[in-house]
Amino acid sequence: MKKIVLNLFILFVMTGCSSSSDEHCITNLGNANPEVQKTAIFNIVDGELTQAVPKLIILAKDFTESKEIRLLSIKALGDLKEESAVETLVNLLEEKDREVLETTVVSLGKIKSPKAVPCLSKILTSSSIASQKGSVNKNKNMPVKTDEVDYHSNENIILSSIWALGNIGAQEALPVLKNLLPNLNKYIEYNVRQSLKNIGNNT
Repeated sequence: MKKIVLNLFILFVMTGCSSSSDEHCITNLGNANPEVQKTAIFNIVDGELTQAVPKLIILAKDFTESKEIRLLSIKALGDLKEESAVETLVNLLEEKDREVLETTVVSLGKIKSPKAVPCLSKILTSSSIASQKGSVNKNKNMPVKTDEVDYHSNENIILSSIWALGNIGAQEALPVLKNLLPNLNKYIEYNVRQSLKNIGNNT
């Protein structure tokens, strides 16, 4: 009996929260154990605990946190679809880490806020595909200024931005997307046409 109780206690500590304690989940976002933090984030998303957004924003911006926790927090902000997270996510697009950029772009697309359209459009107009209308890899060795984010050398960021604009469905994105056609990259061409179709369906 003691062994069962002990095992249950260990399980409770590791998961960080129970179905009856939303506040405990949120509190555990600040736990020193990354495993507890991870489980808390998963449970917050599963429970749609939007009251956790302020603390998730802090984690997403905190460079002292592990990259994994930051990425999970950014993803969670998108999954919770809270408009209050948009400003933070937009600011994260200034980072140079490609995983952070891609995860942030996808989260902005999930939230569907028109406020994200200018920064997502900038990603596409800053890439080689907008000016060259060719493969993203065509100019992958092109040097960029050290104070600029190297968007154009990562196809996943480009494709995610195209998807995000289509998912948001804002008319303001139409000129930027149309400017990418025709495109030598078949994946970019296909995704642009899908996003244009999505925007058309939302009007």
